[in-house]
Amino acid sequence: TDISFVESWSGCLEVVATGGIPVGGQDFDRRLLEILERKNPGGSPGSSGLLRAAEEAKISLTTNDEVSVSIGVGDSPETLTLTREEFEEALQSDLQRISEAIQETAQRAGVALPPAGIAGPLHVSRLVMAGGASFVPA
Repeated sequence: TDISFVESWSGCLEVVATGGIPVGGQDFDRRLLEILERKNPGGSPGSSGLLRAAEEAKISLTTNDEVSVSIGVGDSPETLTLTREEFEEALQSDLQRISEAIQETAQRAGVALPPAGIAGPLHVSRLVMAGGASFVPA
């Protein structure tokens, strides 16, 4: 997750502060993989098929409250249900780390972010999110 605070004036842009942490979409996939492995203890842990199913579930959970995931091969694949609530709960530590990184970068930029309110020499008028993980509703 990359973070930048950019000041804009008269058509010019100046990067005031940057920061970030190595957390993103693949980490979110792994959180879902952990949930799937807990729900399917007899399966093959960390299999590429299960990881692919976790990634597809992540994408689906950006617009749906619940998703069914078929895992296994052969005549009797097992269907597991994942909810957005389970996903968001699994992401809490990652989201907390991202929030702290945003706050740190904002502080270096001279910006106080809510809950304290926006104050300081800069005013945040727009937030631009990038990357696939930015679609996660949590």
